Amino acid sequence: MKKILIVEDDPAIAALLFDFLTEAGYKAVTAADGVEALTLFSAQAFDLILLDVMLPRIDGFGVCEVIRQKSKVPIIILTALDSELDQLVEERLFALEDLFVQKELDIKKELEPGIFIDGDRLLLAKAPDNLLSNAAAYSPAGSLVHVRLWPEAGHGMLTLENTGIHIPDADIPRLFEAFYRVDSSRNRMTGGSGLGLYIVNTILALHGGTADIANTAQGIEVSLCLPLHIIKQR
Repeated sequence: MKKILIVEDDPAIAALLFDFLTEAGYKAVTAADGVEALTLFSAQAFDLILLDVMLPRIDGFGVCEVIRQKSKVPIIILTALDSELDQLVEERLFALEDLFVQKELDIKKELEPGIFIDGDRLLLAKAPDNLLSNAAAYSPAGSLVHVRLWPEAGHGMLTLENTGIHIPDADIPRLFEAFYRVDSSRNRMTGGSGLGLYIVNTILALHGGTADIANTAQGIEVSLCLPLHIIKQR
C-alpha cells in the first residue's frame, strides 16, 4: 500500500485530504507543522508528500529543503490564492515553451478570460503543467496540442488534446491510478514516475472537480471540469 504524508496545519483541509486518500486505498499520515513533518519523514518511508507552505515552526519551503537533501520523494507544494484560470494556463504554456519548440509541436489555444478559481493556486497550476508536460513528452514531432478553456452550464471546462498518438483502450480506465504506466518498460529515468495523471485527478477531486481522458479521431484528449461553487464570473 502506497503511503502519503499530508503536512497541513488547517484541520479541516487535513481531514479532507486524509479521507480522500484513505477512501482511494492509500495509507495517509498527517502532520500539523514542519517539525512534526520532518520527524515523521525521518522515521517512515513515504511515496508522496503533500506539503502546505504556511506552517508553524518550520514553513513548507524549509521542510522541502531538508527533505530534498535526503530524498527524491515526490512533493506537491500547497498554497491558497484566488486565480484567473486562463492566466494560470498561459503561465504554464510560457514556462514550457522551449520544450514545445524542441519537440517541434504546434500550440493552438482558445482560452476564455473571466473564470476565477478559489483554491490552491500552486496545486491547480500543477494540473495543466502535468498535462502539457505529458503532451510534450509523448507526442511525435510536428503534432498539434490544442488547449481550450470555456464556461459551460455552471462549470469551467479545460481540455487539452494532443494529436498523433493514441492510448490502448484497455489502459484508459487505469490511467489515473498512482504509479500506473501504459508502457511497463518506462521508469523514472525514461518515462516518468507514473504519478502525473494521478496527481491531476487528485487535484481536481480536492477542488470538487473531475478529470477524464479519451481517445479522439486525432489523438488523446484530457478534460478537466471545475464546478460552479469555485468559479466566479467577474
